Amino acid sequence: MRIVLVGLPGAGKGTQAAYLAKNLSVPHVSTGDLFRVNIRQGTELGKQAQEYMRAGQLVPDEITIGMARSRMKQPDAVDGFLLDGFPRSVFQAEALDQLLKDDGTRSRWSWIWYCRTRRPSRALPAGGSAGTTAATSST
Repeated sequence: MRIVLVGLPGAGKGTQAAYLAKNLSVPHVSTGDLFRVNIRQGTELGKQAQEYMRAGQLVPDEITIGMARSRMKQPDAVDGFLLDGFPRSVFQAEALDQLLKDDGTRSRWSWIWYCRTRRPSRALPAGGSAGTTAATSST
């Protein structure tokens, strides 16, 4: 199963991701974690990302896509994964679509969870569903 969580910052994507990944036994792949792991491990992509981050610039899509591609090919993600924070742009979404197509997994069912509004308060219980809706996609 491939799951993509999209939504505004603070909408609850991370909370939902942790719950879903645990209960569906798929790895939770967050963009922030991708950056931290690649930088800590000193990968070429991590070094490139760190240069942009140190300069206060956004990391280019090509670097983020490369990190996501590498992570999705790891053994624990063969049967599925949950993406949190990727894709963030049309270019990244098109790249993800192509990655899945090239990998032969595009035709499998995927879930897209759209967190459409911010939570009114961080005081809501963890795992709350304020402002979330779910939709499915076959692509």
